[in-house]
Amino acid sequence: YYNNKLIKQPAKMSPQLAWFLGIFYGDGSVHSKGIRISCNRKEPTLFLTVQKVIKELFDLECHALDEGNNFENRTSIYINSTWLISFLKEKGYQIWQDFNVRGDHLLLGIY
Repeated sequence: YYNNKLIKQPAKMSPQLAWFLGIFYGDGSVHSKGIRISCNRKEPTLFLTVQKVIKELFDLECHALDEGNNFENRTSIYINSTWLISFLKEKGYQIWQDFNVRGDHLLLGIY
């Protein structure tokens, strides 16, 4: 059960961490057990890239779940880790668990 597994924590900003933050803020959301990233199931290389980056950055596993019907191509990539959410908050990144984003800035984290 990965929800409570301690994670590897990057010590500083890197191209991989910047890429992860970009895809998380662009296509991601927070749920009670971690985060999810929405993508098109016709782009299987995206899942492989997310999987590799998450493993290298945080030593976490992720899995994909098709959430669309036959006419939709939605897939969500789930990274179940409350430690990941805590890490992002600790570093100063804004994390919202609802769709009512408030404030003038979206990305406020600085290393």
